Amino acid sequence: MATIYFGLLKVNNMKKFLFTIIVLFLTFSAAAEEPSPLKVFHYETNPVDLCVTNDGKSLFYASYANGIVEFDVESGDMVRVLKDGDDIYGYRPFNLRISNDNSLLLTGDRYTDDAELWNLTSNEVLQHLGPHYMLSTGPGSSVSTIYAVGISSTHSYCVTWGTNSETPFPTAAHFWDTETGEKCFFINPGIELYFNYPDMWHISSDDRYLFLGREVWDIETRKKVQVLDPSVYGIGEPIEDRDVLTDVYVVEEKEEVVIADLYSVTLWNFETGEFIQSFGNEEHPLFIEVSPDRRWLMGLTYSTNGYIYVLYDFQTGNKIAEIKYPHLDSYSFFKFHPNSHQVFSIVLDEIHLWDINDYLHQSSNLCAENYR
Repeated sequence: MATIYFGLLKVNNMKKFLFTIIVLFLTFSAAAEEPSPLKVFHYETNPVDLCVTNDGKSLFYASYANGIVEFDVESGDMVRVLKDGDDIYGYRPFNLRISNDNSLLLTGDRYTDDAELWNLTSNEVLQHLGPHYMLSTGPGSSVSTIYAVGISSTHSYCVTWGTNSETPFPTAAHFWDTETGEKCFFINPGIELYFNYPDMWHISSDDRYLFLGREVWDIETRKKVQVLDPSVYGIGEPIEDRDVLTDVYVVEEKEEVVIADLYSVTLWNFETGEFIQSFGNEEHPLFIEVSPDRRWLMGLTYSTNGYIYVLYDFQTGNKIAEIKYPHLDSYSFFKFHPNSHQVFSIVLDEIHLWDINDYLHQSSNLCAENYR
């Protein structure tokens, strides 16, 4: 058989050569594909908030049009519709919080004048927490606004962050007795804070402190005891208006709090006001979460490639990876699964459960190799 040369290859070896090229192409193409989510949870319309039970078994999904829905995480099946919604006139849950023992669910609604405390065992509303002050939105119209809700770890209080008729400023933290539904007191920070994201404030697990952005308040005395300002340490810029803060995360075991704003993400001791460390130096997440095992801090931020998740080592503050999860936007809220390596994310009209490890294998950051 005649031999024809093509570069250094013989024609009779060409089939083998082409086969190798095709295999390599398919291999690299597969590696470049986005990992598939482990589970997808969907119920008719876009979710606006989510919460997960501490055992990771149940996911609660709030949407404007469809109220509150519970999913079984293992099967991905819908378990129940806790309450129907109405996109125009009716119930529009905006914020969900679940108690540490998974028995109570607190919901806040931007378009009615009360929050609702649910017993998840009996499927009944235990308390209506309100009313909240009605804000005028124009001639002949008004709206009551509850921006965020929370349940104290001891169940002593439910807290709503919303409109208030009792102070010169329309927003305050309202403390309600869980047993009676009566308002106990409120804390007014003295400035209008229209929190766009539901996690800009927290209550400490012992009910001693309320965290309002960069401020720490003593609940018993209702006095401000700390202002955690990173610009004092040469980080970021001084910020006069506290509503530019984007998120707060409390690490109870070590009396630490993470604060994210337009210029920095920083870790503090909230008892002493001591600055501990910063995370990254360029990425400024819209909101953040710390994994239950305190291994990761992750935030949603905007980059030249659109919205991405940025993953940090919580202990060192080093950036580990940029995770380009598909179809993220400015309301892609997320929560860590209790196993700390899986994440629930709002993605368009669904909630996805995905694994961080699948994306660490794709990261070009050499630091990520140490975490795979």
